[in-house]
Amino acid sequence: MKWPWQNKRRRGGERAQILDVKVRSRHLRSVRMKATGIALGISFAIIVLCAALWKGGGFALDQLLYSNPAFEIKHLLAESDGLLSSAQIQRWAGVKEGDNLMAVDLALVQRNLALVPLIKTAAVIRRPPDTLQLSVTERVPVARVCLLKRVEDSANLEPATVYLDAQGYVLPWLPRAGTSTSILAAEARANSLPSVIGLAPESLKLGVPLRSPQIDATLQWVLGFQRSAISSLVQLQSIDLSDPRSIRVNTSTGTVLTFGFSDIPTQLQRWHAIQLEAMGNSQIPATIDLAVENYVPVRWQEPPGQTSPANLPKSQKSQPIRKRNV
Repeated sequence: MKWPWQNKRRRGGERAQILDVKVRSRHLRSVRMKATGIALGISFAIIVLCAALWKGGGFALDQLLYSNPAFEIKHLLAESDGLLSSAQIQRWAGVKEGDNLMAVDLALVQRNLALVPLIKTAAVIRRPPDTLQLSVTERVPVARVCLLKRVEDSANLEPATVYLDAQGYVLPWLPRAGTSTSILAAEARANSLPSVIGLAPESLKLGVPLRSPQIDATLQWVLGFQRSAISSLVQLQSIDLSDPRSIRVNTSTGTVLTFGFSDIPTQLQRWHAIQLEAMGNSQIPATIDLAVENYVPVRWQEPPGQTSPANLPKSQKSQPIRKRNV
């Protein structure tokens, strides 16, 4: 049995405990709010400091580097392993003397040069305080393609020539101003390159490589021919790619050769042996099929002034002997 005064004491102790808990929670809430305010203040101060450093650093970089006249380009060196002039390379690069050396975007300049079909590789080197060096490697044409090109704003067609390098890239011919020995030699070499026929004109896009097993084999054949001994004995006239299964080569002497896509060096060696034998016998091959592996079908041209019996006129052909009636 509990006495009434015991319940009063109990209620008073519970009220005191509840008040104590409320005081503690208010104190903790106050402490947390102060900590949050301090954290926000510190974060804001850090952000302001970073922004100030960023602005100040940018201003310092602009004054010390990007607007500093000491870093103006005074020497713009453009070098090529071929015939491209320094002015052409500088124009394609998009930089000029007087630009700020440190503000030049090297990656962008290199990309501008790499987009030129005639350039194979490009290197851009910054040499402080006032020198920018541009070095390019040119693509070398190994064959030419003659086609008819439509004249702009007209229905007329005019002859045009594009070139192929060893990787199949389609190149324009860039006329070089001047009459130096190197320029004249390059023009003569370009005009003497074998002409490739049988390609669709719409497949020839400047700066875009041609890709097919036939094209790859043809370019490999051209390079192999240039390095082989047979190149000093015959002169090429055209390379016909109208048949997608083979490579047909025409020489200036009228010989028609057929090559396969595999083992190009061996086929060139067999052609060289046949050509030497023909020259020793004062003969000229008419057709040679080197795509056949086991043997080489060869047909020889008839000597000048001699006509084969198959080509004789009917009046000259021998007539059967008839007996007369007695």
